[in-house]
Amino acid sequence: MSKDNINVAIVGLGYWGPKLVSKFQSLPNVRVSVLCDLDKDLLKKVEASSGVIGTTEIKKLLDGSIAAVDVVVVATPPKTHFDIARLVLEAGKDVYIEKPMTVTLKEAETLNDLAKKRNKIIFIDHTFCYDDAFKTIRKQFKNGAYGEIVHSRFEWLGARSKAYGPNVLWDSGPHAFSALVYFIDKKPATLQTRILKKIPDTGTISAVKGTVSFEDGSKSEIFLAWNDQEIEGRPVEKAARSILVGSKQSIIYEGSFSTREAKKIKTQSAKNLFQFTDNITSLFKNGEGDDVPEITHNDEPLKEACLALIDAVRNRKDPETNGSLGARVVNFLEKSEESMLNNGKEILL
Repeated sequence: MSKDNINVAIVGLGYWGPKLVSKFQSLPNVRVSVLCDLDKDLLKKVEASSGVIGTTEIKKLLDGSIAAVDVVVVATPPKTHFDIARLVLEAGKDVYIEKPMTVTLKEAETLNDLAKKRNKIIFIDHTFCYDDAFKTIRKQFKNGAYGEIVHSRFEWLGARSKAYGPNVLWDSGPHAFSALVYFIDKKPATLQTRILKKIPDTGTISAVKGTVSFEDGSKSEIFLAWNDQEIEGRPVEKAARSILVGSKQSIIYEGSFSTREAKKIKTQSAKNLFQFTDNITSLFKNGEGDDVPEITHNDEPLKEACLALIDAVRNRKDPETNGSLGARVVNFLEKSEESMLNNGKEILL
């Protein structure tokens, strides 16, 4: 592999795959060399728009008979991630896996063990971890600007409903739990998740709330809901919101790509941090709070994620969103599913 030219293959050309084709083609010293999808008509369409040759057979992609491949991007449905990524690693290629990494912790750990054995890189596309606002806010917390995080809430709301699944936990949950893992460097103790809503015709879970408790007594809340429904008497809003209650200052970041805004609000003494988080969220929605410094919102998080992959592959280094982080997110998702399917039972982590 030339240090000046990374060959990327992309498997899965549904909603997200073509976006990744375009993004990787825009990067310097990167060549999208092969496409792969089982849908022949879809494959031909993306071949024509991208100018990249395609195949319906992943083995041909991996054996080098079509073109050189250094890293394979897996943008297929989550239930297929494990089998495809395992083939990629066994073929001696680095792998980029769309979120979630896998659908079980056992699968994630198996891939991590295989990558370690083969000295290969696993990159998980938790895009928000490459948002400059996320990176800046985390750095500021680590530098003590806002005190210790004593409570947090991660809300992913208003995404397109998917009547036939995956349910809202596996669809939007990877965003919320990757944000939790990114910001909260504490050992979790227990988790509880309850179902708020299902789609009437199919029974697909469309809204959930959860709470993660940490060994130091602090908590993180998770709220996930799709659009076009009412939750607790109110229409679901559009939001990708991270709320971090610091002992000195609280930070609220609205990370929707259409509306990105970060504010800080002085933390007041409160016995009920759940209610306090509601209060400062209301203030934020009403335009209260001061701008968080050093944030411009001029970045492209997906492009930054793609660049991070290329940097990891070129320089043989572990990316920030590696298989270990991916496995932690999958563990939260798997345990949340266990809890919500057992009437909100408390699950040990």
